[in-house]
Amino acid sequence: STQSTWGEVLNPDVMDSPLDSSEYRKFRLVEKIRVSHNSFIFRFELPHPDMTLGIPVGQHIFVSFVDSGKTISRPYTPTTLFERGYFDLLIKIYENGRMSQYLNSLSVGALVSIKGPKGRLAYRPNMYSRLVMIAGGTGITPMYQILQAIAHDASDRTPITLVYANREEHDILLRDELEAIRSRCPQISILYVLDSPPPQWSGAAGFITTELLRDYIPIPDISTTTTTAATTTTTPTTPTATAAAAATTTTTTTTTTTTTTTTTTTTTTTT
Repeated sequence: STQSTWGEVLNPDVMDSPLDSSEYRKFRLVEKIRVSHNSFIFRFELPHPDMTLGIPVGQHIFVSFVDSGKTISRPYTPTTLFERGYFDLLIKIYENGRMSQYLNSLSVGALVSIKGPKGRLAYRPNMYSRLVMIAGGTGITPMYQILQAIAHDASDRTPITLVYANREEHDILLRDELEAIRSRCPQISILYVLDSPPPQWSGAAGFITTELLRDYIPIPDISTTTTTAATTTTTPTTPTATAAAAATTTTTTTTTTTTTTTTTTTTTTTT
């Protein structure tokens, strides 16, 4: 497979998208790649080898199946942007997760129902003066998608701070990919936070707290901001907003925090 141009990713209409936002279409599972003890990349084939998935940067898709007569659907953010001929979903397998258990049970060659894109955020280069991202577990996937876009465009100089929390070091997903992006983009900084860090751990330890964020994130006192909640992925209407989007395995929930004294945008996802 080859890679698409940045223009085709930002403007998916350049090539017809294989997706439909209103109805599910079938995509063939062509590979399952283990990335940790409980997480896999599920790779799906696109209808044409020169085709990209063609969703706006920052948006997600829905996967669906029928279980005992009930339709089960979950949102996932693809981790591929520029690759042609296929797209990847990074998914953690939960013991009682109906969707993740369904996907894990599939054999290569199975057809899976997918629709999209969905979400209000469509990232554009330099649309914010600064981005702060807070993620946990597989909640890294929306962040990684935007980081890829920024790293791929030399004209996008958006400063980014990513705070990425996990239980243990081996739970850190896409670490090699994140480090490769950080090495290419000096404006991107990454702080790894572990609940149970190993000896000689150089990152942060414990939980993500207000105090930790004050130490690492260049924004005003976050305890004085005003918070409202919505039930879909959102985007600030001006660069002076701070947005926190929390995505779980079952729902996509958004919390928007606004302040008139900062130009920092914070996006948060957790598992």
